[in-house]
Amino acid sequence: MSNYEKWKIYTKNLPSPESYINFAFFWLISTCLQRRIWYYSGDLALYPNMYLALIGPPAVGKGLVLGLANDLLRFHKYEKGIPIQTNAGPEYPPLFPVGADSTTFEDLVDDMCKSLRRLVTPNNTPYHHTSYAFVLEELDSLFKHKTEDVARFLKNAYDCKNFEYTTKHQGEFRLRKPCLSFFAAANESFLRDAYKKGLFGEGFMSRFLFIFEKQPRFFAFHISG
Repeated sequence: MSNYEKWKIYTKNLPSPESYINFAFFWLISTCLQRRIWYYSGDLALYPNMYLALIGPPAVGKGLVLGLANDLLRFHKYEKGIPIQTNAGPEYPPLFPVGADSTTFEDLVDDMCKSLRRLVTPNNTPYHHTSYAFVLEELDSLFKHKTEDVARFLKNAYDCKNFEYTTKHQGEFRLRKPCLSFFAAANESFLRDAYKKGLFGEGFMSRFLFIFEKQPRFFAFHISG
C-alpha cells in the first residue's frame, strides 16, 4: 500500500473536499523532503517547498485537513534536540521544525532562525540547514500588522534567499538560504483584502497555490476517527 493510499484511508471520514485532501498530501511530502532534493543547482537551486492555501467559506472543511497535516508533521521527534517543557512533561522538538499555531511575525522569524538541523551527507560532510514549516488556520491573521515585511519575508523564504530583519527591541535576524513550506486557510474575503493592499502586484501571490471549493464532499453531523 502506498503512502497516498494510506493517507486516503486516514482521511476517508473527513467531509473536506477531495482537492483539499489531495493537495494536503502533496504538501506533506514536499515539506518532509526539505532540502533533500532540488531542481537546477547552486544559486539557482529550486527546492520542493510549497505555499498552499485552501480557500472556501466557513464549515467547508479547511481546518480539518490543516489539523491532520499539522499533527502528522509533529509526530516524529528530533531526539538530538533540547527537550521542551509541556503541560504533560518534557518532550523533544519535532523532527521537522514546525511553527506555533499562533504567532507574531517577529516570533516566526526568530523561531525559524533557531530551527537549525545538522546532518551528514553521503560523503561524510557536515551540513547545517534551516527547513521550516508553518501551518496557519487563518491566513489573514499573519497580515494584520507589517504586511509589507511579511510579504517580503515569505517571498525570500520561498526562493530560499537570504533574509535580514532589524527590530527596535528584539535585535537583528539573519537567515541564510532558508527553506520554508507554508500551509494556510482563508475565506474568499481575504483575497479581496489582499488585492486592495497590493499584495498581488508584489509577486507574492504568484508563489501560492490556491485551492478553491464551495462545499464539503459530504455532510456529517459526527466525524468518526
